[in-house]
Amino acid sequence: MPAYAVEFATAEGPRRLRFTLDPERSLGPQVHQILAEMRQRGLLLSGGPRDELGVYWNGSDMELDRSPAALGVTPDRPLELRMRPRPARAPAAVPEPPLAPYFPRSAYAAPLAGAAGALLGWLAASTLTDLGPWLPSYRTLDLAAAALLGAGTGLGVRAAAAVRKGARVWLGAASGIAVGAVGGGVGAMVGTVLGEVLDPGYLLLRAVLWAMVAAGIGGALGLLEAGGVRKALDGAAFGLAAGAAGALLFSAAGPAEIWQALGFAVVGAALGSGLHTPALGRAQAVLGTDGDERGRMTLLHIREWALEDGRAVALPGAAVLRCDSGRCQLTPGDGPVRVAGLPLQGPHDLRNGDAVELDGVRLRFRRLREPRP
Repeated sequence: MPAYAVEFATAEGPRRLRFTLDPERSLGPQVHQILAEMRQRGLLLSGGPRDELGVYWNGSDMELDRSPAALGVTPDRPLELRMRPRPARAPAAVPEPPLAPYFPRSAYAAPLAGAAGALLGWLAASTLTDLGPWLPSYRTLDLAAAALLGAGTGLGVRAAAAVRKGARVWLGAASGIAVGAVGGGVGAMVGTVLGEVLDPGYLLLRAVLWAMVAAGIGGALGLLEAGGVRKALDGAAFGLAAGAAGALLFSAAGPAEIWQALGFAVVGAALGSGLHTPALGRAQAVLGTDGDERGRMTLLHIREWALEDGRAVALPGAAVLRCDSGRCQLTPGDGPVRVAGLPLQGPHDLRNGDAVELDGVRLRFRRLREPRP
């Protein structure tokens, strides 16, 4: 077998020795045998305790699991043994915290806001007691009451949504009043026409009218939301059921004013839920406030965004959060953004449980379902 010159450095200086190597065997075991022979001679390579061995030939780093022949190593040039710093290992990825049961606060805040707005509409409608120049018939009276129900519900739903999203409350309230009133009025007209065509009798006629009014309000308000068509369908579906239930309550025996108020509240709560809760059911995650040290929070301090897959949501300070296939990436805007206490300089993938500081508010990112692979 050919003899190879082997160069190395010790504490006393550079050395060169000759060792025989089998060209067909893997280089690694033969190098370790050389090191054993060197230790028997009292020769140790210079290097630190965390260094690793490198074998070089003609300036190239040799793969120790291959033979000298396969590597093209020949005896005419020396092999060099050199201790070198061990490459830094990438830190082991910490697994994302598992999903935990979580009930978004907006799931109860939205129906409460809808019910409160609808009761405001009922207070306004309760003043319409007599016919007059502006209300020449009971049909116009029903139309006005339906418009007031829509305006009040729109006010509650849209103003509360603006509060939760850090948007302009006055703009949300104004748009809700206008669009809700139009939706209620159109629904009342459609219900009246259906009642005349079907002629189902007094109780069913009232149920049809209430159902069309609530569906009209829900559909109209849903069109104002992102993903308007789907939200409109959600609102209309919840409105149909709630309107029919409200009509049955209004027809119950006892003080009509109390049952009417309860019917308005039921419709408002159902529309507040219908315009928000189905989106939560489709959401991959939510970004929302945590509350105080005990998790308590008033309704007016809830900030929450539902994050549906394939959609982006605008956050305060022009920040944007987008989810795609379960990957939710936060991109900072004009204002400072911190994640886990660290300032965010560019797009960042959020993990379950991440704390986000945005626009002076501390938020928590929570996954509602496992991301798709």
